[in-house]
Formats: sequence, structure tokens, C-alpha cells
Amino acid sequence: MEGLSKKCAAITRFGEPCKKDAIKDQDYCTVHHPAHAKSHRERSREGGRQKLNRTAPLDISDLDPTTLDGLKGVLGRALERLGRLNFDSKVANAIAVLAREQRSILQDSEFERRLAALEETADELKDSSEPWR
Repeated sequence: MEGLSKKCAAITRFGEPCKKDAIKDQDYCTVHHPAHAKSHRERSREGGRQKLNRTAPLDISDLDPTTLDGLKGVLGRALERLGRLNFDSKVANAIAVLAREQRSILQDSEFERRLAALEETADELKDSSEPWR
């Protein structure tokens, strides 16, 4: 069997035999070899961090998130950006949380708009010559 590479003896997390070639004179590949496991995990983790940081930051410099309208704008832009990404369940959960918050803000702002209209009508009636009943 000279010239043929020995396959890794590890079983993957999916229950399948690893298909990588084993390190020369070893039973495991570089991914599954016990001596390399820690460094492999660290490299994988770093790769995941880099993948998460690939997108440009959300530009909200023209918005004030401390106001209702500004916050609605921030959430709207975030939802729009998230909707264009390929995402996993964690991102989908973040979208759901943002959508719930924006819905709550929109409901509150509608209530505030209606209350302001009622207050304006009350002020107009108060200032008119007609007495209150």
C-alpha cells in the first residue's frame, strides 16, 4: 500500500468517518489529532469572528436613536440590512427582536399622534367661545 495515504480514524460530529488524510505515521488528520485539537479550535473560532465582521458598519450618523423617530430609523435600517444577508438562526432571532421593537415603537408613535390630535382639538374648544359641558 505504499504511496496511498492512510485516512483519518476519527468519526465526525455527523457520525461519518473523516475523509481527510492522516498525518504521516499517525492515525488522525491535523483537524482531529489530539495534539492539534486546541489550535484547530482557536483557528476555527477566529475564522468565525472574521466572517461575522465582514459587513460594513450600519451608518446611522444622521439619526438620533434617543428620539422616537431616530430610533425607528435605526431599527428600520438594521432590519433592511439584515434582510439582505444570508443568516443563521442567531441572526434570524436578532431580526425578530428588532421587528418586535419596531412594531412597539410604531404602535406607540401612532398612539402619541392620536393623543396630540385630541389635545389640539381640546385646546381649540377651550379657546373657542363655546362653554364646556
